[in-house]
Amino acid sequence: MKILIMIALMIFLPLMNSANADRCATDNMGQVICAPPGGGAAVDSMGQVIIGVGACATDSMGQVVCSNSPGGGAAVDSMGQVVTGVGACATDGMGQVVCSNSPGGGAAVDSMGQVVTGVGACATDGMGQVVCSNSPGGGAAVDSMGQVLTGIGACATDGMGWVMCSSLPGGSTVIDSMGHAVCSGGCVAGQ
Repeated sequence: MKILIMIALMIFLPLMNSANADRCATDNMGQVICAPPGGGAAVDSMGQVIIGVGACATDSMGQVVCSNSPGGGAAVDSMGQVVTGVGACATDGMGQVVCSNSPGGGAAVDSMGQVVTGVGACATDGMGQVVCSNSPGGGAAVDSMGQVLTGIGACATDGMGWVMCSSLPGGSTVIDSMGHAVCSGGCVAGQ
């Protein structure tokens, strides 16, 4: 059984990038457990993986709290409490959590420590400015020059530093073990 788990990890872990990192977690037995699309996963103080329909975060007491909205966000504030929302959440420079009001929307922190939210995913460029996709379910990623590029589907930066996005609204994008983007519906360059 352990050998099968190790083989599965060797095959699937290279396919996972930051877009999937919060959707899957490894429990205290070494088993990788993933949430459904739009959901999240986190490990509690007992080493158990908790999955939710939205993103999950672990509070200062080791309890996992998940957003009850598909594509929703979760982040920990300065008091160690988890705050959830219908869109992504981020913690500002003062430790306050701000979540996007748009279902599945994005949130990121700028160079001044302020949270910027949008209807699609957000990313912070090399100058500290936040850029968000203007498409619900859209993606954002930073290229090799520090510029944020967006798309109608999820975006990721490939091994060459190019931002590639799914051509499908809300579609997914991962980087394979060779550094190439693999996108649902095919890949297009971020704009």
